[in-house]
Amino acid sequence: ERYAGKYPFQVDWKDRRPIGAIFLAGPQINVPSNPRRWIMNFGEIDITNDKGKAAFRAALLKLADNSVQVLKDTGAQGMITWDPEGEEFIGECYYGDPRLVPTLAPEMEFKNDGAKSAIDEYFEKFRAAGLKVGVCIRPQQIAMVDGKPVHWTAEDEHAVQILRERIAYAKQRWGCTLFYVDSTATAFTWINPDVFKAVADAYPDVLLIPENESMRYFAYSAPLNSYMHHRITSTPVGARLVYPKAFSVLMAPEGDRPEDHDALVSAVRHGDILLFNGWYMNEGAYKIKRIYGEADPKQTVGP
Repeated sequence: ERYAGKYPFQVDWKDRRPIGAIFLAGPQINVPSNPRRWIMNFGEIDITNDKGKAAFRAALLKLADNSVQVLKDTGAQGMITWDPEGEEFIGECYYGDPRLVPTLAPEMEFKNDGAKSAIDEYFEKFRAAGLKVGVCIRPQQIAMVDGKPVHWTAEDEHAVQILRERIAYAKQRWGCTLFYVDSTATAFTWINPDVFKAVADAYPDVLLIPENESMRYFAYSAPLNSYMHHRITSTPVGARLVYPKAFSVLMAPEGDRPEDHDALVSAVRHGDILLFNGWYMNEGAYKIKRIYGEADPKQTVGP
């Protein structure tokens, strides 16, 4: 109690419905005319001319329409798009800087005589459907070296400004309120919790979802844990002892295994949020929907 008194809990996020993850690109795509490795049309994208850019734009917006339907059918509160900058440079993903979309993926700015760029209309489709939107951000500065983005090592003293600037851009341009914070570590340890406190103070109306966690992270954010990779089925008991209202985002793209079903239902009842693949209808999404259906119905209602 003394700890929580010194570092009070300040996450104000009432909506605990699931969140859909959307990946627009992937390293498995290797098509010369599609350097950003977009997955639409099985990677058969050509951004080298206006006709191809128009087809890319149409494919992106079709993916958005399909994703909206999946999210709605699953009862999600919204989505996080991991890679609006594309994934051209294998090994440097995810870039986590939405401000670089025009630089790293200029086809995202293609309007095709429309009023809005492809990426702006993409996010607008979700918001128009009443869904929250978000992106992946990182606390590392990016330098362009020989035309390639390179991440510097994160430093606590610069991380606050970097995160605040990236959140400000995504909020102002796309209305983002969900932020997965990737690679939340310095060269030696996790980023200081004071960084997340400063960001949460600046933007109390967003949900921060850091990749790593320490006890104090739970006061300002909902750390990501992976059910899929590590079989983690709830917020750590220790975190809840200190912060009874603490909650996590649990990555469960394939849904649950039978032996963990009750544990994940319990996690949802206690306020944890499940993260699933939201750009196509899949068995995992059906399982997530069933888990929420079994959990306390109050948890599935928005704010």
